[in-house]
Amino acid sequence: MYLGSSTCQDSSAKKEAAKHIESVHQNTCSMVIKKGRFYRLAKDYTKALEVLMKGESEFSSPRSELFFQTSLVYEALAKLPRVDQTTKKNNLEKHIAYCNKCLELEPQHFPALLKKARALGQLKRNDAAEKVFREAMRVVKARPKNFVQVQYWFAEHLTFRNRKQVTPEAAELYQGAMSTTLSMIQNADDFAIDDIKESMKWFVTNSKKKLDEFYQGNPSSNIVHIERMFASFHF
Repeated sequence: MYLGSSTCQDSSAKKEAAKHIESVHQNTCSMVIKKGRFYRLAKDYTKALEVLMKGESEFSSPRSELFFQTSLVYEALAKLPRVDQTTKKNNLEKHIAYCNKCLELEPQHFPALLKKARALGQLKRNDAAEKVFREAMRVVKARPKNFVQVQYWFAEHLTFRNRKQVTPEAAELYQGAMSTTLSMIQNADDFAIDDIKESMKWFVTNSKKKLDEFYQGNPSSNIVHIERMFASFHF
């Protein structure tokens, strides 16, 4: 009974939120972005595109975030189950196109750079993907949390490209993601350490798994250093 009641309450809350967002007639770029994001998170992709496309046509100078939100809708459409390969490819192309529109206005928009790089990889445009990954690394080198993300996803791209076998360059990037995170923890105030561990744990743990795979076939004293480094996280 409790679970059923909770589900009904959640459904009711979502309906109320939808009514509220529909009732807002404030026509600003910021509000259009919020509405588009709301409908995307509610998985109403048709409505999300309707709102965002209308905003794109109405505003003479749309914000970069409007284009990025549109790109996220196409990314979500490309991930839908039972989508044929042609439709998936078309949605990834549109996803990249809107990342590009975002980047034209804000060249250092990190999420757009990272999303674009990963989508290019999915389309097997590997040279183009790697160029964008390297640009993303350059852009966020001074922002450790973002740097860890791009190191990890660049390594994943290189691994996938190599028939899911970790390459030496990918291993270097996985280890870099671990080293960057450890450096963040060592230099953080006490109150920030738990947050860093929580937000970076997934990247560090998966990097360690990939390094274990790599060093199984490539014995090296470096694995001792990696084991000690991983133990330092105290996950």
